[in-house]
Parts: sequence; C-alpha cells; structure tokens
Amino acid sequence: MREAMSLLEMIFVLLISSILSVATFKSLNVLYSYSARHKALAQLSLEAQITLNQLESMLYYRVPGTLIGYTPGGECESISEMTQKRPVLEWIGLMQEANIRRAYDGFADIMSTKPKLKVYNLDSSYDFNSSVLIFAGSLERGLQNAKACEGAYGWHGNESTQIFDFNVTGDNEIVFDSSKTPRKIYEKYYLAKSAFAVTRAQNVDMNAECIGRDLPKEEIDDDTLLLFYNFRPWRGETYCADTSGRKEGNVSMLSKDVKGFRVIYDNDVLKIGLDMNRSVGGRSVHIGKQKVVF
Repeated sequence: MREAMSLLEMIFVLLISSILSVATFKSLNVLYSYSARHKALAQLSLEAQITLNQLESMLYYRVPGTLIGYTPGGECESISEMTQKRPVLEWIGLMQEANIRRAYDGFADIMSTKPKLKVYNLDSSYDFNSSVLIFAGSLERGLQNAKACEGAYGWHGNESTQIFDFNVTGDNEIVFDSSKTPRKIYEKYYLAKSAFAVTRAQNVDMNAECIGRDLPKEEIDDDTLLLFYNFRPWRGETYCADTSGRKEGNVSMLSKDVKGFRVIYDNDVLKIGLDMNRSVGGRSVHIGKQKVVF
C-alpha cells in the first residue's frame, strides 16, 4: 500500500490547482468589474436625476421671457428664438420665498398716473429691498416688444426697458422710481432680485475670483456643471466667472462628470438634458437623462 504521492503526482495536483486558481481569480475579477460598473451606473443615474430635479425647481420659478442661451464673450439669443447651441443658460428668477408666502399676488389690481404710477396688493411687512419689478408674458415668448437679448432685461450690456425699480409704501403700494417708469402697466407682473446662469466649467474664466472663493478650485474640471447667482443684468452685471463684462455674484457646484448639458424649447415646454460619463476600471460608464419643465 502506498503511503505518499509520487513527485509526478504532486506536480500534476499543483498544476491543476494553479489552473483552477487562475480561472477563479479571472471569474471574480469579471464579477467585480461588472458590479463596479453597475454600481457606478446607478450612482450616475441618481446624480443626474438629482441635478435635473434641482434645475427643474429653479427654472420653474423663472420670470417667463427672460430665459436666454449665451456664448461667453459672444452673443445671446432668447430661448424661444435660439438658432444654434449656446453653452450657457441664463434666466431671471422670481422672488421665490415671497411668491410662496404670497407676499404679493403678481396682478396689477389698481393703477394710477397721479402723482406716480402705482400697483397695489403687496404685503408691506415683507422686505422687498433691492428687488425689481418686471413686466413679461406668461410664456417664454414674453411680450412681443420685449426681445430678451435686445434691450428688455439688460443681458450682457443691453438695456433693461422691462425692469423697474420701486418703493413700497405703508398702504401696500408699489411706487415706481420717478427716473424710470413704465409706459404701460400690464395685468401681470413679477418681482425679482437675482439672475442665474448654468454652464460647464470649460466655458468659464477659471481665474475668476469667485471660483477660488466659493469652491475648492482643485475639485473643478471641464466637466463640472456650475450654477451662478446673485448678479443683476439690469445693473450692467454678468455672472462672476464670465469671460468678459462686469462680473458679480457667487458660484456653486451642481454636478461633476457632465459631458453634455443642453436645453431645448419646444411648444412652450423646456427640455433639459444631461450626459454624464465616468471611468471605472479603465472602462467608460455613460448615462443620458432628460427632464421637462413647464
């Protein structure tokens, strides 16, 4: 009876074990890579959805007719008349908190020209300091004579014929600044304090003061989607990392790994699209999502 294996048998067992180990390792590596890619895909999907939800919320509280597409250092076009892709989306936002609190109803109930133009129905206990009043249509087309990039709202050096400074009296009246009063008072009006801009970092001035002040500069690359706020085009300002103009305001990060950002206006509906891409284990994971804003 044999008490031990021969050298040849031992070599054969070791060879079989090695082959099985290599096969097991490769199988586990494939499973790990598969799991990592699907985990990254799920994470990308979640991040894209969160970003789209944030944009939807902000754009829902926009002043209709003020939405534009802009090319840094170049031209802007109203979103309803845009003929080419513009990398920057800009709009003027409603005073959301005041709107939700119903501090004003947005309708000109009474008007007067003596001694000054007035609009009623305002909660004078609310702080409307530094806000402005805007007359605009209910849709992005706005008023027929209020071209967004042609002197209506002050975008990028243009005039702001549809935006007016005002004071609030104790009788809940909006009294317009005597230096600039509207020729007509329309039934619908909006109050605003800030404009907003969204674009990828590759389209901004990375040496702008606000980038290092508001965000860790080392965390930003070309595919970072940025939100700019606290600037007032009707005062001749542009967003703080524009490549030209009088830069003002702040910046925050919306998302990373954004390879594409697009907005389409079709039949009075905005369609926001995001393309996100991330490298996992030497392979690319990609997802595209779209959301509609009414």
